[in-house]
Amino acid sequence: MRVACVCQSGMGLHWDLLRQTASQALTPDFSSRVLNMSDPLHHWIQEFPCIDLPSARFRGMMALSDCAPGVILLHVLCAQKKLLQLQYQAAQEHLVETLAVLPFAEECLQPQAQPRWPISTFDVHSNYVRFYRAISYYFQTAELIEDLLWQP
Repeated sequence: MRVACVCQSGMGLHWDLLRQTASQALTPDFSSRVLNMSDPLHHWIQEFPCIDLPSARFRGMMALSDCAPGVILLHVLCAQKKLLQLQYQAAQEHLVETLAVLPFAEECLQPQAQPRWPISTFDVHSNYVRFYRAISYYFQTAELIEDLLWQP
């Protein structure tokens, strides 16, 4: 197993809890649930702790983590939070960070990898391409949110 897939040292319990919780959240009905203000998922995403990337001193440093799939998951969830706040640029920055970490996590995100993560390499690529195309071609309005949210 590659070092980037270990996810045990230091914050191992944190990564495992995040993986389990996100597995319950990133389901096919994610976009409808996260937009429903009475759904606990909406509140979980709104309260999710995220770093402010524009003010981060060392962007990309998270790629050095021993848990690359966990780092990707953090950025995916933060992108969703930023979308709910209508902060399209910030959401895109988090998705770009997922692409930067992806080479370190590809092996970890294979369907046969253990533990199983709720995202795949295909998910990261396809969601970013869909996001980028939409914000490039359309006005960034609240009506776009449902189409921009993560689709597992």
